[in-house]
Amino acid sequence: MSKFKSLRGIFRLKFMLLAILIGMASRVAADPFPVITYYFELNENNWKSATINITIENNSQDRLLCILPGISGAVIQSALLTPRVSKFSVTGEGVKDPTFQKVNENSWLIHTNGNRTIVISYSISKLENIFLGKYFTHSYALIDNPAIFMIIRELKNYPVRLTISVPYGWKLATSLPFAGDNFEYSALNYEQLAQHPLFLAPFQEIYFTYYNQIHFVLYNKNISSTLSDKISKFSQKIFRSQCGFFGTIPKDRYFFIFNFLKGKNPITFQSFDNGSIFFLPRQFESLDYPILQRKISSGLFSHWFRNIRPSVENIECQMQQFKNLWFWHGAAEYYGALFLTKSGEWSEEFFINYLIGQINQLQKIQNANKTPISRQQLTGQGSAMLEASDLIRLKGELLCLVLDLKIRDVTQNKKSLNDIVKFIHQWSELHVRGMEDANLLEIINSVTNVDFTTFFDLYIDGVIEMPLADALNKAGIFVESRPDTVPDVGNVTIEKNIITNFDRFSPLALAGVKKGDRVIAINQFQIQSYIDTKILNDSLHVGKGNELMVSREGLSLLLSLNVPGRTIRQTYIVSKEPKTDFQAAIRKKWLTGSME
Repeated sequence: MSKFKSLRGIFRLKFMLLAILIGMASRVAADPFPVITYYFELNENNWKSATINITIENNSQDRLLCILPGISGAVIQSALLTPRVSKFSVTGEGVKDPTFQKVNENSWLIHTNGNRTIVISYSISKLENIFLGKYFTHSYALIDNPAIFMIIRELKNYPVRLTISVPYGWKLATSLPFAGDNFEYSALNYEQLAQHPLFLAPFQEIYFTYYNQIHFVLYNKNISSTLSDKISKFSQKIFRSQCGFFGTIPKDRYFFIFNFLKGKNPITFQSFDNGSIFFLPRQFESLDYPILQRKISSGLFSHWFRNIRPSVENIECQMQQFKNLWFWHGAAEYYGALFLTKSGEWSEEFFINYLIGQINQLQKIQNANKTPISRQQLTGQGSAMLEASDLIRLKGELLCLVLDLKIRDVTQNKKSLNDIVKFIHQWSELHVRGMEDANLLEIINSVTNVDFTTFFDLYIDGVIEMPLADALNKAGIFVESRPDTVPDVGNVTIEKNIITNFDRFSPLALAGVKKGDRVIAINQFQIQSYIDTKILNDSLHVGKGNELMVSREGLSLLLSLNVPGRTIRQTYIVSKEPKTDFQAAIRKKWLTGSME
């Protein structure tokens, strides 16, 4: 009898488990995962705006919070974008339509009211990045996803689909997986969507393979075949060199895009998980080719550091990221030039002269050491933001130079900064996005087995001037500092070539310049693109006879400037011949042969 009861208990337990499983299956069948589809269409009437629709099927949420821009792991600049959103609307297929309320300038809260299918629609315009310029033009469109597609907080971890309406005659480049025909793509979640931009333009492609994986370079159709071939061969060479250095290749199709920008003087770029996008100024072919080489090499190197950037939704992580901007910006600039030298594109002499030029550029900047590099952030707007970015890159590059040579010296030339960046690349693949200076110091100390705490205290968290001359001595490069005089127009603010502010008794004020004047020419050199305070000072000379042509109320005015001088220290090479065998050994391992 007891045995019968035991068997009956087992059958009852099995029946209960079966009922639970059937119930779970029925709930899953009745409540499937939501299907999220983004749709993008560029306004071909003005090429300045776009319409975005987000369709949510199988919705089970009572409320949905939509945010734009999403915090991007792909580009910090996305947090600096100020897109204008208009025509925001929400519709549904239920008895009662969804309702919404605007929480702030970039957030909308939707009450779904039981709707299983919801369509969110909005227009976006005036999307402009201070580094790259406009994202939508009649010749191309850069879809930086977190700046265009709203993140829906409650659905951010679900798979998404993306459909793009591509203008006639244009092509689309992205590393997002295909999800069908007619420019349909998919992503595992919003995080993946945010990290893979899309580029639309009537471009041409050049394909190449590396370890049986296809990669490609994209160009504007208006780039000459001679120039495109030259850039393509060089890009492939640097790409292979960097892949060999890190011992891996990108997981996705890697692409480089080169596009002309109106009104921009410097070459600008952004790096993403799947590649780098470069924007060249209109007058690029008149610029020095080494400038483009360094930008391409630095842009490609930035790709390898993508995982130390903040996650999409972690704003606190983003603020931590600002603490080490100097390192991943500086490492990209430093290794961009170093790869050129090690690959034979630059001579050893050219590289050394380049470093001296960077040192002198830093010495021209007033109050460059006023704030510790670990606390310098991308603050301000317009030209102030660009100048802050340039300073972080420049100081970061020279700090990486000092670190590299110091590590080689204290480890008897057995270790270098190469070992640090390789370790960080491997470390970042295994850890949560975001890296603080404490992590960086810990890694350097661990890899080199030398304590660099004092170095960080003095030069990174402190304001002590970098020991650049001493660092160069380690590699047998001997320099000296001499006084020099440079033009000084005082504090000037220039936004899109318009002088918006200057000191009351500055040379500009005494010459009759007024706020709102647009700079047309400096000393008979016509300004056809972007200008900032640095370019203004570099285009002038100390003393009388400087000419500044400005546009004011439709009239062109020629003003005469008497520019005072400012005494600074500049660095000059005394000798490039190593004095000891150890200096020669460091120089050889540093600048010749392949990247170890």
